[in-house]
Amino acid sequence: MGSSTLKWVIRNRSPVYLLIDLIAFQLGLMAVYYLKFESGFFENPLKPQIEIRFLMSISFASFWLIIYALKGMYKNQLSTSRYEAFADVTKCAFIGLIILFILIQAIPDIQEIDKTGHIDSIKPLNASRIMLLVYVAIIIILSGGGRALFRNLIRRSFRKNIGRYKAILIGYAKRGRRLLRTLQDAPEFGYELIAIAKVDDSENTPDDIETICLKDLEEFLDTPEGREVEFVLLSLEPSNRKKLMDIIDRVSRYQLRMMIIPDFYQILVGLARSQQLYGVPLMEVFPLLLDPFSSLVKRTMDIVVSLIILTIGMPVMLLVGILVMATSKGPALYSQDRVGYRGKEFKLYKFRSMIADAEKGTGAVWATEKDPRVTPFGRFMRSTRIDELPQAWNVLKGDMSLVGPRPERRVFVNEFISKIPFYNRRHNVKPGLTGWAQIRCKYDSSIQDVREKIPYDLFYIENISISLDIKIIINTIWVMLTLKGQ
Repeated sequence: MGSSTLKWVIRNRSPVYLLIDLIAFQLGLMAVYYLKFESGFFENPLKPQIEIRFLMSISFASFWLIIYALKGMYKNQLSTSRYEAFADVTKCAFIGLIILFILIQAIPDIQEIDKTGHIDSIKPLNASRIMLLVYVAIIIILSGGGRALFRNLIRRSFRKNIGRYKAILIGYAKRGRRLLRTLQDAPEFGYELIAIAKVDDSENTPDDIETICLKDLEEFLDTPEGREVEFVLLSLEPSNRKKLMDIIDRVSRYQLRMMIIPDFYQILVGLARSQQLYGVPLMEVFPLLLDPFSSLVKRTMDIVVSLIILTIGMPVMLLVGILVMATSKGPALYSQDRVGYRGKEFKLYKFRSMIADAEKGTGAVWATEKDPRVTPFGRFMRSTRIDELPQAWNVLKGDMSLVGPRPERRVFVNEFISKIPFYNRRHNVKPGLTGWAQIRCKYDSSIQDVREKIPYDLFYIENISISLDIKIIINTIWVMLTLKGQ
């Protein structure tokens, strides 16, 4: 395996985990089948037909994949701990063991007719606790062992300086020096420091690592070398805590992951609330919590619901379009360039709720609470949110999601980034047709309204989940039906 391929595998571990687990699930089932029907330990067992065995194989693999996915086993975790690999698999196995035991007792026996026409009854797995324990034990050994071996491969690659994450260390006082020594003594953690940013001029940095001043951080990150940075390691002393939020805000404008050495206060207030790296007191700031399985479910929901809106809802949208043109001059639809995921612009579509060419001669300006440019029917559409329905096409294309922060125009985004801390973090997820801020707040009419919405958007990003999406969608429908949109 070439170093470039290995680097890709290290950063995209989920497919490897999936392959390891599928092999473990199938080998476990084959081993139990051999013990039951081929080993001679059981008297005259009736073998299931090949169709039944194929169905069992698919069913049990799907069962374990769901258990693993719901437990977050396919996240691209940073940990290289082999013990954690076994521990995580064991937890999933015990959950599956309990469910399987209940199901096997509850499911009626499968009737099968042998070649002589004799009817007998069997079960997919022997119902005895011993056979079930053997099956689960094999999965723990193969799945946990395979994952542990894969993590061992990653550790060996890191020791050979293959696939390490490029990182910059901010702060080189006592904590920073201790962290640097730890990373140098344990390269299997996977960080390669390419620069140190001094918080205070008194910090004496090593000569073999590039040193920059904190005020030049953005300038460095915009260089070719700085664009290779994947992680920012924050090691500020408690006395510099006031600078921490400013640094996090500055770094969050780049698509970088941030790790912090938390002190007691930061843990207490929940600033560093995600996983702890194995063996190192580093915790991730603002982690993305949606695992690959949940991302797939979220995207599937986007496609299904947007198709429903565009097909079943088409008569409603045609009627709305006719009413828009009948109540004011101009087209029914209009489009705007909006800033989406990772700062990429896309064309957003809406029903026109203002007079045609509302910004002609003024440029991009905000709609006020009683904006005279909004048509009477436009006010109704805004109160019911039906002016947003054409964005189902944006959702289907993948520019947007059903739920997420609302997208804005570039001119406003640039202003908000400069004036509102953490605003750019909204672009770490796809913008949404609706969102937590939209059902809790009114339409933006000032920068203060945007400031008030930011905590809601950040709350959604930090707690993103399928269940939260469903809750927001239900609340959005309620807003539409009760005309509570503003």
